[in-house]
Formats: sequence, C-alpha cells, structure tokens
Amino acid sequence: MDLFDLTDSEKRKAWDSLAQRSSALGVDPWCSQSSWSLAVHAAFADPQSDPGGAFGLEHADGIATFGRLHTAEGASALVPLDRVWGFASPVVCRVGTETEVCEDLAATLIADPSWKICVLTGSELDGPMFNGLVNGFGRHLPLYAGETRTRCLASLDGGVDSYLARRTREHRRNLRQAQRQAVGLSYNIADDDPAEAIVERLHMVEARSWKGRDGSGIESPDMARLYKTLVYDLSHRKALRCVFLQQDGSDVGFILGGVLGSTYRGLQISFCEDVRARSVGNLLQWHEVKRSCEEGLHIYDLGMDIAYKRRWAEQLFETTAIVAMRR
Repeated sequence: MDLFDLTDSEKRKAWDSLAQRSSALGVDPWCSQSSWSLAVHAAFADPQSDPGGAFGLEHADGIATFGRLHTAEGASALVPLDRVWGFASPVVCRVGTETEVCEDLAATLIADPSWKICVLTGSELDGPMFNGLVNGFGRHLPLYAGETRTRCLASLDGGVDSYLARRTREHRRNLRQAQRQAVGLSYNIADDDPAEAIVERLHMVEARSWKGRDGSGIESPDMARLYKTLVYDLSHRKALRCVFLQQDGSDVGFILGGVLGSTYRGLQISFCEDVRARSVGNLLQWHEVKRSCEEGLHIYDLGMDIAYKRRWAEQLFETTAIVAMRR
C-alpha cells in the first residue's frame, strides 16, 4: 500500500465513496468517511502525545488512515483518526476485496518497526471487515478484543406513516402532545447559510442550555473545535443539515446532522432551558425524521446509544475494536 496526503481532495473523494458503500462490510459508513474522521483527529490530537501526525495508505481497492500516539506506558501506537469514540473503521474498501486489502494493510504496517500496538476500531463482530482484519493481522501478531461501541439506527423505509407505525403507542402520543404545544414556535432550515453564521448561532443556543451551563456540549474547547470543523466541512460539501427552532424570531433550539448517501446522521441536539417544558427535543427530532423521509433517505443514524434514542430507533448497531500487539 502507498502513502497518500490526507489533504488530497481526490483521495478524500475515493475514501468517501468507499465509506458510503461499506455497510455491507459491517462498518459505520457515516463515521468512516473523511469528514468525521479528520474532524475528530483535528479536534483531539495532542501534538505532544501524537508526534507523528496522521497518514493514509492507498490500495487499488481500499483506503486506510491512522494517527500515531505514545501511550501512558511509553509505547508507540497506531490508532484510528477517530480514537475518541471509536465509531469509525480506519479501513474502508470495495465490498468483496476486504481479505486482500486487510492482508496488504497488515503486511505494510508490520514492515514498520516503529509501533508496538495497532488499534482497529469500528467493525461488526464476525462481519466481513472484522474477519478480514482478524485474518490479515492474526497471521503475524496476537490479537485482543477491545471495547464495543453501540449506536441507534432507525429505518425510514416506507416514509413517515410506516415510521410512526413502528413506534410505541406512548411515543406517538408524546409526539402529538409536543405538536399541540408548538404554537408560536417555527423552524428555520439553515443548511445553506454561511458556516460561520451557523456556528455562532449554535453556540448562542448551547450557552443557554443545561450543557452550556455545565461547560459541556459544544461549549467545551475540544467539542467546539470538532463541531466547527464539521460544520465548515459538511457545508462545503453540501452535506450539512441544520435546523433551528425559533420563538418570537429568536433561536431556542437546534438539531445538527449530516448526510452521506441515503443516511442521515444526527450529530447534536440542544435547546434553551426556558423552553424545555415544550418538548422541543421531540419537536426537533420529529422535524428531522419527516424531512429525511421527504428527501428519500433510508436510515436515520442517531449516534451513540442513549436511553431516549431507543424510542426513536429499532436497531442497535455494535462494533468491536481489535487490538494487535507486538510481543
């Protein structure tokens, strides 16, 4: 496999094209694309513990991307660019070529003696990518199971009516109640607004939310960098989805996400504390479900597994990390 520059726009197109079609490999397409992986790396990489920076490797049928870091024990490790959540697979490839790509990747990386640990996240247990990585690396190095990550997915097939039919009676009742309480609230679709203006509006809402008051959410420095990078990148690629909920012309909530192929991925939802009683979280989620159905999308990926998200979803998608270690 050959090294390539992660800023190369043509390589990014190839990377994203492979990621978009990778669900059949048992990986998360949205997070395995360039926008998410590069944004997480840019927001959280530490120059002191990550002196080697990030690099990409290209195969005729696949792309692999990694960062380098030094562990607390002083060992050098190769890690995914998304080393914070571990949603992304650092390897994407054309379906049916995973065995060859993973074998070549293992051979290329093992030829580099500078690292001791290699972390391979984001593949479904016993899925094609998982098995390709196990076979490719397991021939040379001992492998260990890492952490499992779970996210919530909802099908949008059949449109709004079919989606509602798959929800519980209680959930449908809560949605009707939220819509009755929505008098005086309006939606402002900001997908095509300047990225700088969107970021500013997001922070104005978040500062008045419980997350902002706690210094968490997108108000924390690392998360602020992450979401700024994502908004700018997704906006540039016409893949951003951003809706603000307004009361009397002022923003009181937002839902932020992005689209890849037929999947909408929710990234952040927040609202001001003084409108919490009006079920604005439900209103924003429901607005995005309806809009995604109207666009003809098939999957609503709600991201990390949290109890409230299970009411909106019907499938849990789990991926398990693989850790290869030199003796």
